[in-house]
Amino acid sequence: MDLTIDEVLKKGIEAHKGGRVQEADKFYTAILQAQPQHPDANHNMGVLALGIGKVEEALPFFKKALEANDTIAQFWLSYLDALIKLNRSKEAQEILLQAKEKGMKGEAFDQIETRMASFTEMPAQDPPKDQLQSLINLYSQGQYQEVLNQSAQLLRTFPQSPSLFNIRGIVNASLKNYDEAIENYQKAIKLKPNWADAYLNLGNAQRDFGYLIKAIESFQKAIQVKPDFAKAYYNIGLSMSQKGDIEKAIKNYHQCLELKNDFPLAYNNLGNAY
Repeated sequence: MDLTIDEVLKKGIEAHKGGRVQEADKFYTAILQAQPQHPDANHNMGVLALGIGKVEEALPFFKKALEANDTIAQFWLSYLDALIKLNRSKEAQEILLQAKEKGMKGEAFDQIETRMASFTEMPAQDPPKDQLQSLINLYSQGQYQEVLNQSAQLLRTFPQSPSLFNIRGIVNASLKNYDEAIENYQKAIKLKPNWADAYLNLGNAQRDFGYLIKAIESFQKAIQVKPDFAKAYYNIGLSMSQKGDIEKAIKNYHQCLELKNDFPLAYNNLGNAY
């Protein structure tokens, strides 16, 4: 006899309360496969992730829960708690304001507001160079999933690391997970706004995902940060060629070669453009 969604949810909650995390995960996942926007299942999956230290992974579940039902105070509180643990004060302030606009109030929200008032955002901080190099070595060996696993672990200690987000972006782009790669690069740039290489990587992911105009904007921002960035001009040339604007493609290939005259791919693509 098949169980209803409510019956599966009840079993998930029982397992969750009993500390049987894998069993609870199985029940909640089954619900989300049938109803991806189910508010309680999304919220409880977020709570599961939060309970094992996967704070970043919890956020999308809390967000979906709120999108499905924004009348439940606990959904707001869980989302705010996760944002505070990640030290993302600006986002937490925005969410708290939205909660208040929805009529959310009480002691729990007062406590959240007190917590938010007592901290400031942490400065960007990377792990030691040897740990970053270890990730780069794993990437060079093609061990992409291991890079994602280890970088996720490091982000618990270094949640404001632009380099870790950049590395995760590179891996996700290699796996063709372009939406995740774009999100990773945007986080890296938010932490380190004047990082030309991150803008270049973001543009590459956007172009591969089909966002040509956004890609060109990212490459142009890379040039604003680093005016002699030959690769950025080259990538604008590629993007302009894809758009069919051959004249601008040629112009950017020439600018690239003026900065770096030993760039075989630029010569090749310039010839193709002509």
